[in-house]
Order: sequence, then structure tokens, then C-alpha cells
Amino acid sequence: MHKCLSISGYRRFSAISIYRKKTYLLKEIKLQEKNQHSKKKSPLTNYAKYSGMGLKMVIIMIGGTFVGIELDKWIQIKFPIFTLVFALLAVFLAIYYFVKDFIKK
Repeated sequence: MHKCLSISGYRRFSAISIYRKKTYLLKEIKLQEKNQHSKKKSPLTNYAKYSGMGLKMVIIMIGGTFVGIELDKWIQIKFPIFTLVFALLAVFLAIYYFVKDFIKK
């Protein structure tokens, strides 16, 4: 009689563990499907991301050039050394930010 009880108890335990595994796997499948849907981005999202990065680059370059021009006017040098230096610094800074954003996103 004990063997019969232990066998039915084993079957019950086995059925419960199978049910738990099944529900766990179903939850995992649902999470994977949800992640796949969230990873798909619309083309407008990519367009907005890259246009924002380009706009940031242009603003940095214009700002650096403007600072250089104003320093040249203030110091009154014939050769626009500050314009060249700050424009080049702005270009390198803009490229740095572009690469940093591109790798991050």
C-alpha cells in the first residue's frame, strides 16, 4: 500500500513540476517576443537620431568658429589664428561627440 501511495505522490509531484516548467517556458517565450517587438525601431526614430547628431555637430562647429572670430576681432591680429585653432578644435570635438553617440546608440 505504501508503494502505491508513493507512486501516486511521485506522479503528482512530477505533474506539478512539469506544469511549473511549462508555465516558466511560456513566460520566457512571451518576454522574448515582447523584446523583439520593442527592439524594432521605426525609420523615423533612426532619422531623428542621426539628424539630431548632425545638428549637434553643426552647432559645435559654428560655435567654435564664432569664438575664434570674436577673439581675433578683440585681439586685432592680422592673421586669423584663433579662428583657425577654434574651428579645428570644434571639428574634432564634433567628430568625438558623433562617434561617442554613434557607439552608444
